[in-house]
Amino acid sequence: MAVMLLATITVHLFRGWISIMENEMADLSMDDREEEAMKSTMENVWHPIRGVQISDLRDKRFLFKFFYRMDLEPVINGAHWTFNNHLMMFHRLEKGEDPVK
Repeated sequence: MAVMLLATITVHLFRGWISIMENEMADLSMDDREEEAMKSTMENVWHPIRGVQISDLRDKRFLFKFFYRMDLEPVINGAHWTFNNHLMMFHRLEKGEDPVK
């Protein structure tokens, strides 16, 4: 059974700041090269046994699909993950949860 992890690239960790920073966050962007570099870098850093499937959900949101729980735990329990000065905030999806909402 695959374990899914939703990652949203944002600039702040604190939830209270996210709504305040909405307009500023709209200006963040990743071009195609940065997106591919992020996918490659995260897979190389995490070294998942069976790999990780990364899908672009748009609006600076990516779905990371891990195939083994043991691959997911270091990501969830690890330090704050960043890429190219963007803080990556993770949310573990519950069964039946829509990753786009």
